[in-house]
Amino acid sequence: MSNEAIAAAVDGGEETGAPDAAFEADGLRGWAEALVDRARSEGVALTGEGGLLISMVREVLQTGLDVEMADHLGYEPYEAIGRGSGNSRNGAYAKTVRTDVGPVELRMPRDREGTFEPVTVPKHVRRLEGLGANVIRCCRTWLHGRAGRWIASTRCC
Repeated sequence: MSNEAIAAAVDGGEETGAPDAAFEADGLRGWAEALVDRARSEGVALTGEGGLLISMVREVLQTGLDVEMADHLGYEPYEAIGRGSGNSRNGAYAKTVRTDVGPVELRMPRDREGTFEPVTVPKHVRRLEGLGANVIRCCRTWLHGRAGRWIASTRCC
């Protein structure tokens, strides 16, 4: 399944104009079903190393860190307005965060002045408590019906 197909599933196939349209129950259900179908077709497990839940958690946390850095600096990566701004991105370092769904490898962004203080995954924090329970609770809510039967068969929940 292409990224465009997943994006269409999130939007429900049409442009709504509402900023929170991607978070409506129907859009999330379509998005979740698309992810589960893709995982099943590619033989990816729901839990465990390389599983769907760990991948989802990694993507959410990494996106949060990237958005925080863009907000901190005031510009997106590679934008011309960032040149000569005084502070800019200065690469990233690897960090493993322990969650209830398993260890998650992240790339922690840093800035040249060292003033970036992430909230998504704070500095010096190696364990995110309760994150796995929240992800599983969300998945139980969003993935019912056919996908719910598949999840139950994996004995993850």
